[in-house]
Amino acid sequence: MATKDDFERGAEWRQWDLHIHTPASFHWLGKRFGSDPNSVENADLVDEMIAALNAAQPSVFALMDYWTFEGWFALKRRLAQKGAPKLLKRVFPGIELRLMAPMAGRLNAHVLFSDEIADQMLRDFQAALRVELMCQHFSGHKAKQHFAATRSQRAIYIH
Repeated sequence: MATKDDFERGAEWRQWDLHIHTPASFHWLGKRFGSDPNSVENADLVDEMIAALNAAQPSVFALMDYWTFEGWFALKRRLAQKGAPKLLKRVFPGIELRLMAPMAGRLNAHVLFSDEIADQMLRDFQAALRVELMCQHFSGHKAKQHFAATRSQRAIYIH
């Protein structure tokens, strides 16, 4: 990954895209990651991500998958493997959260983290999230039924 030392000059205008999804995200329309994080198929998907990131114009990206950091973990895991393609861009982990909104539209929060954060801190952050739906805690039976009826079970981790 690119580092801060790769930029010799001080302030420069650069294009950043701080809202991209991966095959781990709820709204991903392509092929999704399989259940085995070390599978060849998952590595191939990450290689495709790396190629797309390298070919894109922005110099910095943030992975904003709904309710998960699995796209970030998959990228880090692949980059650490022998024979992985080189990532030429800077990428930050993030998470996209759907909020209850006092309006008819959707309201999402995007939480951006340092690319130097420990994986365990991301897992702890995710584990500490509490989802409320229709003014009920997500652990409530009716809320779970409603969510299951309207969303993919893969879209959320219940803690």
